Amino acid sequence: MEGSDAETVAEGYLNDCLATYERLHGPRNQKTIQIQEELCRLMLRTDRHKEAVEQISEVIAAKRAVYGDPSEELASTYKLLGTVYLSEGHLEKAVHQFQKSHGMFGTVLGPRHKRTVNVQQTIEMLSRSSTGSAAMRGKSLLDQRPRFKTIVK
Repeated sequence: MEGSDAETVAEGYLNDCLATYERLHGPRNQKTIQIQEELCRLMLRTDRHKEAVEQISEVIAAKRAVYGDPSEELASTYKLLGTVYLSEGHLEKAVHQFQKSHGMFGTVLGPRHKRTVNVQQTIEMLSRSSTGSAAMRGKSLLDQRPRFKTIVK
């Protein structure tokens, strides 16, 4: 079975599972939320980012109701949303989601926990790259200007 065929079969299976879990347990159940997250990851693997963002928004609402705010589970979903925005090139949105995630991880797990530090490093890297790219844009503008002659007659 080829990759796209397997993904199509997997998506059908996940949609069937999601429908079953929602019918049996309701939309605000841990198992239902797990299936929704797997469906999001599958959408990301098949480059359907817009659909994934919509699904992640539903997952965030469900996790907030089930696990509370803040929670480790909710923080990991905000991190996933930040990753999606980053892959789409929306740097500001990505940093915002990573900051939400970092705040929750810091509150729930503590500032020195591995996951908290990992998100902090990601935020710092993105901040450096955004200021670095701004500096590079400024440098390229300087390269485009006309050269001045230092000799005055």
